[in-house]
Amino acid sequence: MPMRVPVLVAAVLLSGSSAFAAPGGCHVSSGTYVNRNVPCPVPALTCVESVTSADQAGQSGTVFAIITGFNPATQIFTGTTTTTLETGAVFTSTITGTLAAGSVSTLTGGTRQYAHATGTFTTDGAGNFIGEYCLSNGD
Repeated sequence: MPMRVPVLVAAVLLSGSSAFAAPGGCHVSSGTYVNRNVPCPVPALTCVESVTSADQAGQSGTVFAIITGFNPATQIFTGTTTTTLETGAVFTSTITGTLAAGSVSTLTGGTRQYAHATGTFTTDGAGNFIGEYCLSNGD
């Protein structure tokens, strides 16, 4: 039986401007997500796809999470995510969370203005996310 994972996966929401711009600075974003278990293309415990709706135009998208670790005693899972925004920009992150309380995703890279982005997004396990991401001025 596939496990239900609150993925936000940091999601998908990153920037108040065009996917081709690099405004620099830090930005807060929030929104909602809906998860569904999907087949895994690599060995993993489970894979989850999240469709997100962000508070900023052009920043909604799809998050694909690969859950590779799970501790039954603590109910903590770990893995990686790839988020593809509707603008075509992509960013990656690591994810850690619990089955009941949600998750934390930490940006690790991406394309376009997200190539050197840093930040963290959290989910509440009930379909909501919020986070902050920072873009470098040099991208």
